[in-house]
Amino acid sequence: MSFSQPAPASDVKIADYVGHLLLFYPRSIRSGVVTTNGIADPLVTDVVILTHPEGPKAEANVLVFQKVLIGSLKGSIGQDPVLGRLARGVAKPGQSAPYVLNEFDQNDAAYATQYLNSVGGNPFPSFQPAAAPAPQPVPTAVPVAQAPVPAAVPVAAPIPVAAPAPVAPAVASAPLPQAPGVPAAPPAWAAPQAPVPAAAPVAQVPQAVPNQAEAMAAMAALGMTQMPPAPPATA
Repeated sequence: MSFSQPAPASDVKIADYVGHLLLFYPRSIRSGVVTTNGIADPLVTDVVILTHPEGPKAEANVLVFQKVLIGSLKGSIGQDPVLGRLARGVAKPGQSAPYVLNEFDQNDAAYATQYLNSVGGNPFPSFQPAAAPAPQPVPTAVPVAQAPVPAAVPVAAPIPVAAPAPVAPAVASAPLPQAPGVPAAPPAWAAPQAPVPAAAPVAQVPQAVPNQAEAMAAMAALGMTQMPPAPPATA
């Protein structure tokens, strides 16, 4: 039997790429990692920093410790990659602002698609999304032998019973009249609904200005022509 050595974790820190467009390939949750802040359960993911200043950069086995990011990515472990732009959210009282993934737009998706086409569709060959389970055949019902029907047993003639006395039909009670000047109670569905609180705004942090010469050279080597999409303007 042959064995594989464990792959070393990348030294890339996701927190260094706020404002960048990232493509995640979540792999697993690693338990019991010792850090300076105690024991943690980070998410292991391959990631492509699409808007890296030196051109798209693929990194394998990156550890993500930020809890909000883990919550956004763990549902896609072994599934299709996740595309988003890293940002800082709004801090709660006494806490630091969380790292969040903002939704991508059409320009982001077009740039990510161009990159994937340039590398043959998958920058991490060892990453294979889980295939959908094959449908299971439905077992054929087995015929069951029918027991013979027993012969009918003769029954004595019924004894006549006197018909019950007729009962007067019930009279539906009329609805009580509404008191004058008092409005009728509204139906349950017409009751006013409690207002839904507005979502907290997400703070945008602009990404670093890329080195145009290095980025263009890296993109040319990959056969890419579309320039990286700029982050959305902040209010």
